[in-house]
Amino acid sequence: MIQKFIDNQSSNESPEETDLRARSTSKSQVSDSKSRIDGSKENESISVVIPAYNEGNRIQASVKEVIEYLDGIFSEFEILVIDDGSSDKTAQFVEEIEDSRVRCIVNEQNSGKGFSVRRGILEAKNEIILFSDADLSTPIDETLPLLRAIQEGADMAIASRWLQKDQEVERGPLRKLQGHVFAMMVRLTTLQGFKDTQCGFKMFKREIGHAIFEKQQIDRWGFDVEILFIAQKWNFTVKEVPVRWFQSDETKLTFMTPLTMLWDIIRVQWNNVTGKYDREEVPVNK
Repeated sequence: MIQKFIDNQSSNESPEETDLRARSTSKSQVSDSKSRIDGSKENESISVVIPAYNEGNRIQASVKEVIEYLDGIFSEFEILVIDDGSSDKTAQFVEEIEDSRVRCIVNEQNSGKGFSVRRGILEAKNEIILFSDADLSTPIDETLPLLRAIQEGADMAIASRWLQKDQEVERGPLRKLQGHVFAMMVRLTTLQGFKDTQCGFKMFKREIGHAIFEKQQIDRWGFDVEILFIAQKWNFTVKEVPVRWFQSDETKLTFMTPLTMLWDIIRVQWNNVTGKYDREEVPVNK
C-alpha cells in the first residue's frame, strides 16, 4: 500500500466547492451554538475518516469544509482520506490541500468501502473517530450531536435518517426502495433495535472502534451491519442520533446493490457461527 502526506495548496475555489458551500450554508444549522458563541472548543481530539472512490469532482471541497468546521470546534484533529484505488484524480486533489492535519492513504486497487473505512479507523490516532461519506450527505455539523452521545456514555454513536418522522431527508425512488428492502432484511435476519444501519456517519471511542474493526471482515457495502452486529454481540452501548441528510446526485449504489448486501448479511451470520467475532479481550478505558 502507498501512503501519501499532503503538501500543496489549491488557492482557487472550484465550482464544486462553491456548490457544496452553498448547500451547506442554506440547509445546515449549528448543532451546538455554545461552542461557537463563547469560543470554547471540545476537549477531545478527533480523527475523521473519509473513504473516497472517484470523488475527484468534490473531494477537495468536502475536505476543506470539514477542516473549516473542525477548526472552530476541536483543538486537535486529523482527517484521513482513504482513496480506494480511484481511476480519477481524487488523491491528487487531496494532495493539493496544504494542511499537515490531512493525510491521503491510497489503496493499491479498489477494495471496497468496508476495507477503506477499516484501514482509516485502524490508522486513526485521536480519542474520538468519526467516519463520513465523501459527499457529506450528512452535513459535517452533525458531528456534535454524535459527540454529545459519546460524552454521555455511549461507546458508539450512529447517525439515523429515520429516527424522527419529521426529519429532513431527500432521496430518490431507487434509494427509497433499496433502503426499505434492505432494512427489512436486516431486521428479519441480523439486527433489531436500529432504525437506520446504513447512514455513512458513525462515531466511536478510539479503543472501541479499533476493537470492532480489528474483527470486521466485510470489505464492501454490508460492513455497516457487520460492525453493529459486533457491537451488539460485545454489549457495547450504541446510541442512534437523528440527523439531517441530503441525497447526492452521484450515488455509487446500483439496483443490484441490495443483493450484494444480502450476501453480506449471510456472511455476517456465517462469520459469527464460525467464531470470527469472538472477543479475545475487553478493550480498556471504556
